[in-house]
Amino acid sequence: MIGDSPPELVSVVIPIYNPGSYFSLAIDSILKQDYTNFEVIISDDSEERSSLIPADPRITYVRNESGTKGIFGNLNNALTIAKGTYLQIFCQDDLMGVGFLSQQVDCFRLADSVGMVFSDYVTLLEGAEVDTVMEQRSRHFLTRYYQGDFFRNKLLVKGCMPGNLSPVMLHRDVIKVIGYFDDTMKYCGDHQYWIRICDSFSAVYNGRRNLFIRVHKNQASKMLPKESYFSEDQINFERLSRINTIRKSPSVINWYINQRFGVPHLYAVFRLAVTTRSLRSFQLLRILNKYPFKLYRIVIMFFLTIRNKYDIIRIDEEFL
Repeated sequence: MIGDSPPELVSVVIPIYNPGSYFSLAIDSILKQDYTNFEVIISDDSEERSSLIPADPRITYVRNESGTKGIFGNLNNALTIAKGTYLQIFCQDDLMGVGFLSQQVDCFRLADSVGMVFSDYVTLLEGAEVDTVMEQRSRHFLTRYYQGDFFRNKLLVKGCMPGNLSPVMLHRDVIKVIGYFDDTMKYCGDHQYWIRICDSFSAVYNGRRNLFIRVHKNQASKMLPKESYFSEDQINFERLSRINTIRKSPSVINWYINQRFGVPHLYAVFRLAVTTRSLRSFQLLRILNKYPFKLYRIVIMFFLTIRNKYDIIRIDEEFL
């Protein structure tokens, strides 16, 4: 910390829904942080209060008694209660390494314009031994600063770069300037929010792998309908295709979007059709024919790239 000034308050905001056995580990990892000036805000979308909520003065718990709000409505509810200068989003099954919050806060010191920090992470597969995975963390890291326009271009080329909600810490000024997450979105509201941040703020990538994202079959992202994912992805890439500053022609960018993101969507349709044996899955093809997606381009790229094993079109960093 600079001089003798006290550390800024960090609010760890956790939207939960029927938390399971991993939740206690997640909370324990927060309470053991070496950054001590923090509060934990838990917003619960469950039908009943969980017995796993610990009694701790640092934890504020609220339940949405008016009915479920969904992922982003529930997250917004936690954010409205949070008092911190920095807002660390966290999901109910994940884990923080001991120095995680300190490292996230440090990244905001790179520039006054930083509104968002997102960290690298280690994936915890179901059944993985946590202690073993923690020992395998890389000791080498990179911190990268992104101007708003450049980061927006990266969100087009790479997709939703943080990959999850848990890697992201926001500055409170972001809420003041652009507001809250779009709670009408079920799946891609995070990607949309990062795009909106780029209009007014810069971002920092924290390359320390001191966060652990748990992947399992019951997590919320695997339970949501494909229709929501496809349609919301289409909305986000429509905006990105119109406001990017990439030094490539609009036609090349459109072919790239259909190659990089349309092809995996088409493959998901095929898999859904085979596993469900329902023609309903092919209704998703309508979404894949809405700008910037074009079905004929996706089909061409599906075969030319051998289902995305090879890149036909590349957009390198020099063009961003």
